[in-house]
Amino acid sequence: MSIVDSYDMRSDPLRSKCEEQIPIFQQYWQDVDPDGFGIIDPFLLKKFMETLPPPLGIPRKASPFEIEVAVGVLKDFPGYDYTFSKTLLVLASTFMLQKKRSEAKRQKKARRGRGVQASQIQMSVQDG
Repeated sequence: MSIVDSYDMRSDPLRSKCEEQIPIFQQYWQDVDPDGFGIIDPFLLKKFMETLPPPLGIPRKASPFEIEVAVGVLKDFPGYDYTFSKTLLVLASTFMLQKKRSEAKRQKKARRGRGVQASQIQMSVQDG
């Protein structure tokens, strides 16, 4: 099972999208960790999240409430320790989860639309 899961992850187009974000993440991380200790001061986390561009960062038009929620999700993630690797892992995982949920909703909506069309065709055939 884990071999299949690993293969699926390697071939997932979202993986390449996440990998494209790593240099951007590193660039913005340097602003909050200029000495390269690999850990962010908890007081700088919100600033980091606000300046890091989407898809890993918070959208520019986010409300103060949405910003607090996003920062809270990161802080409350089990085992989160303000390190570079954990921060990247949580943000990338959150991004991928959101994209997969959006895709699942889109597919469900499309299936529902096809189901309505099929039932309408079936009803018109029965009427005719």
